[in-house]
Amino acid sequence: MVSVEGAKEYYMCKAAHEAGGPRRCSGDARATVERSASEVSALERVEAALRVESDESLFRTNHVAGWAHASSVENQVVRVAHLWRALSGLRRLRHAERRVYESGRCA
Repeated sequence: MVSVEGAKEYYMCKAAHEAGGPRRCSGDARATVERSASEVSALERVEAALRVESDESLFRTNHVAGWAHASSVENQVVRVAHLWRALSGLRRLRHAERRVYESGRCA
């Protein structure tokens, strides 16, 4: 068990020579973490692009035109929906990654 003062304790994989071993890290768990990390990275890039695009669009419609056309509002709704889906996927991946580490399946 790995423990840092004041931090949550995590059970780590045990080596063959340790008591209770061998309980090795699963290659599947490691691959899942790597895959989710790359998916999180991709979703973070999408999120950043959507935020920039959304901010620029809001600036143009609110400050330049003074009001938003119906088509602009519809586009904003679509962008927000895409952003919401991306953020929801990001949260699910981060939660799954945290569960893998906390379960002790990967050191």
